[in-house]
Amino acid sequence: MDTAIDVELAKLWFVDAYRKD
Repeated sequence: MDTAIDVELAKLWFVDAYRKD
């Protein structure tokens, strides 16, 4: 399981979406 990768992707996606506001 690549849970670490999932966490990194989730952080990048969340930060990117959050900063676009």
